[in-house]
Amino acid sequence: MQAMMAAQTLLRSSGRRIAAYLAALLAWRWFWGMLMNVLVRGTLVLPALLLLAGCEDLITGGDLIRPGEPTGAIEVVNATSYIIDVVLISGCEVVSYGLNRLPDGGAIGPGGSYAFEVTAGCWDVDAGSIAAAGEARQRVTVDAGGVARYTVHD
Repeated sequence: MQAMMAAQTLLRSSGRRIAAYLAALLAWRWFWGMLMNVLVRGTLVLPALLLLAGCEDLITGGDLIRPGEPTGAIEVVNATSYIIDVVLISGCEVVSYGLNRLPDGGAIGPGGSYAFEVTAGCWDVDAGSIAAAGEARQRVTVDAGGVARYTVHD
């Protein structure tokens, strides 16, 4: 009888050890599976994020002023009979004109002008009117300390 009780006690303790081992194995397998999911998703997401990070200029048109470089200005002169309420400016190397550079609610009335401080170099300028459904585009070169005037005509 004592041998039988000793055998049952050994079996119970062995069973507990086996159960603990299986639980640890299952926990490790779950952890490893989650880690692999994160790594695989990360290897898919990271290149997409890097590509999108490079697209900021595509959306905004890029920064008008690059730190540490000499600046000048682009002056947009309105020689039309309508209000210019959209001015898009981007570096010549950017493939998009970007977003409106006028301040919120800003506009250039007939005969008026507005100057934008920019880094010296090559710039693409697109100015127009939403109401008149017209626009004009020009590539300008801004010298350090200089002003490039872009006059928009009817």
